[in-house]
Amino acid sequence: GGLGGVLESPAPARNLVYPADSAPGAQTTHTMQTTPTDSLSMRSLTIDYGVDDSTPPASVHQFSRSDIEAIGVDETGDGYVDRSVGIAIQNVRTSTDGRVTLTFDRSITVSENHTFLLASATQNPDVTGAEDVSVTLHGDQTTHRDRGTVLYGPAGQGTLGYGVDLRPTAADGDAP
Repeated sequence: GGLGGVLESPAPARNLVYPADSAPGAQTTHTMQTTPTDSLSMRSLTIDYGVDDSTPPASVHQFSRSDIEAIGVDETGDGYVDRSVGIAIQNVRTSTDGRVTLTFDRSITVSENHTFLLASATQNPDVTGAEDVSVTLHGDQTTHRDRGTVLYGPAGQGTLGYGVDLRPTAADGDAP
């Protein structure tokens, strides 16, 4: 209940990647979450920040295993990794057009309605507004694709989105 309950609610539905600090050029943590509708056994994961000529983060082409802060499956829906898969990362491939692909040395099972999470150290690009991003979980027999946005600038700082200013002022214009 109250404002605390609002702030703990899920972020806007189209956001796929959430920067901890959305300021342009900030060195921060990006958290990606995707939830397949069907179970799959994944062999690799691709995050594409360069979808539709979007501006990729400044550090994507230098992404390495050491940039990963958390990776795995959230089985309980609380936003935390319950089953880590970091030890299974076999290879990291990057490109200058904003694509990162992680390959695993074994199949990673992501059950129906469980969430796959990746949190990594990333430097935001020098842009503001919504940028397109896509995530693909490449399975042995099926593939899960998710497409959304990442917000940079002031609007990306809160869970309430554009146009909501949580700095109240008194009716006479003074700050409370």
